[in-house]
Amino acid sequence: MIKTALNRLFPRQITNEFPGLKIALWGFYLFTAFTLWRSQHHLFSSDGDAQSIATIPLDAYPASAASTVIGIFVLWGLSQLIIGLVYLIAAIRYRSMVPLLYLLSLFEYLMRATYIPAYKSIETAGTAPGAIGNLPLAAFSLTMLVLILWPRDKKEQLVIPGRQPTKRAPAVWDTPQFISTFLTSGFSSTQTESTRAHTQVKQTVESQGRKEHMTDDKQPTATPDSLTQTVVRMAVESWRFGRVFDRLLLKLDAGEQNRYKSQFRWFIKQVEEALEQAHLRIVNVEGHPFDPGMAATPLNIEEFDAKDILVVDQMLEPIIMGEEGLVKTGTVTLRKVEL
Repeated sequence: MIKTALNRLFPRQITNEFPGLKIALWGFYLFTAFTLWRSQHHLFSSDGDAQSIATIPLDAYPASAASTVIGIFVLWGLSQLIIGLVYLIAAIRYRSMVPLLYLLSLFEYLMRATYIPAYKSIETAGTAPGAIGNLPLAAFSLTMLVLILWPRDKKEQLVIPGRQPTKRAPAVWDTPQFISTFLTSGFSSTQTESTRAHTQVKQTVESQGRKEHMTDDKQPTATPDSLTQTVVRMAVESWRFGRVFDRLLLKLDAGEQNRYKSQFRWFIKQVEEALEQAHLRIVNVEGHPFDPGMAATPLNIEEFDAKDILVVDQMLEPIIMGEEGLVKTGTVTLRKVEL
């Protein structure tokens, strides 16, 4: 649970995948709009809203002092505008950064509600709206942060040492041995043959499950991370093999190409369904404009100039995404767009 929370707060790769509940993302949209709206008041108001809203008695100050206060409020509005623009960019393009931005906003409003009034108080003629809203905004940021970081299913819950989760019969289908057998049988035969093969696999796995149940105390239990890595490796190797298979199809006549293409599409469907069961998915960016922030390593980037417009030509290894964001970066080759 702690590891999951830290991964969401400080992702290894900045992507556009939002790791939490959608309500927290919609809350961030509203928070971004509020920050941008608030910034323009301080930035463009004649008194920087120092007296008209914050109730600082500028009329009682010398002209030079009042001008200095107004200048500080305008600079404050500029900083709020910059922060709001950072929020906006994250909301549109880099949503994996939203949890960290919520954490920073929580720190800001807690400091404004506690430390500043106690040690750096500002003289005002009344109660400024900001002073009233600091604690509610801190509570809002904390609530949204909890909605993002709290585990969404039992797989993310903390396991108590010494206790094992209750064994479920379907769990045997998640083993690397079954996944390997399933993918191999699905690809190396026709759909009719594969159905018979899968029936045989099911009987074999059920027998294996009974044996594992009898010797459960003697067998080491595979961890969720090891199973996930096994599925990821299978997906990557399936992708590589698919690229080789595409080249082999070009050497066949049209009739045979259609036959094997149909079998290959069925195989890919089984791979995608297996990944979905593991809460994973493949992201294919072939033909997309290349972005330096893309979760893929370009092998031939040194062949181009900085001003060249590039697109992804081939994906040698796919990008694998999970519920928490990026699981594995891809590997690509690029080509230049001729204008």
